[in-house]
Amino acid sequence: MAHRYPQAASVWLARLETIQKANTLAIFNRINRSRISPEAINFAQEILDINKHRLLTLRKTRP
Repeated sequence: MAHRYPQAASVWLARLETIQKANTLAIFNRINRSRISPEAINFAQEILDINKHRLLTLRKTRP
């Protein structure tokens, strides 16, 4: 979709770049521990980091 809407992609990628691990961790920390384990939080954080990196890397390859 980024190739079809390059300006929108740039805006959202810039916003994504500002999100820090502490931001998402704060959200996960609001979830009751009976609903999510520390291991699940770590796993989710890693998935988010991987996907953030992949998306921000795409920005470098766009024209």
